[in-house]
Amino acid sequence: MKLTQPRIIQHWQKEFSHSSYSNYFTPVHQDVYAQKSAKSLVFLLPKDGFSSLYFISDDLCDLDEILQTLPPESICLEIIQKGQMPPELSNIIQKYFYQKAIYEKITLATHKLKLKTKLAKLQNILYPTEDDMEFLYQSLYQNFDKRFDHFPDKKMLLSYIQNQQILIKNSHNQIAAYLIYTLKEKTSHFNFLANLGTDSFSLIELIEQYYTKMLHSHITHIFLWVDKIKNPRVKNMHFKYGYQTSNIFNYAFIKK
Repeated sequence: MKLTQPRIIQHWQKEFSHSSYSNYFTPVHQDVYAQKSAKSLVFLLPKDGFSSLYFISDDLCDLDEILQTLPPESICLEIIQKGQMPPELSNIIQKYFYQKAIYEKITLATHKLKLKTKLAKLQNILYPTEDDMEFLYQSLYQNFDKRFDHFPDKKMLLSYIQNQQILIKNSHNQIAAYLIYTLKEKTSHFNFLANLGTDSFSLIELIEQYYTKMLHSHITHIFLWVDKIKNPRVKNMHFKYGYQTSNIFNYAFIKK
């Protein structure tokens, strides 16, 4: 692999724009290590202590040959698509990667929301202050997987606090649970939910408060990703609120 400029990656990407197999879904703004053949492009995007692999290919045998030459470092791979992965692609990928998770995108039309309690009062919702930013940032690293959960950086996390996109529960003057979400027009992404204490009801209260706020904000759709293999109970809990599957999955892998 050779160190390659973003403009060259973008040029190559256009060459392969009609390729049969790809997980290319993120823009490249920095030099990356890449390898290109007549039928495939593979590059590694450096992250925090690991790299994410992206590929575009018209020929799986050709892609296989490139994957054989990957450097001995921590590499992760995500393939987002509707339904099941094509078996011929899965067979190639799993020669070099372990499957870590299958995240299912589930969606909720808020007019179908089934709340468990009465609407919470907006004035009772608690929000963190800017002084809590470092605590929340460290908590994300302690409670979630940095390889696949796509953490906000500190600047973005601070903007969430300033825009009241983080809801919290306190216990003994400390954050005991929190919920982080993002907004795009009339759609909300339910990003992170963590319970740092022992009171499981704190999570239910946060979820109900979040939905109350979304209804007051006239949000029409909500979505989240849940590990369908490891967290079936969590998935079932969300389905009771009215969620449905989108049949879109994120197949997450780590290099062997």
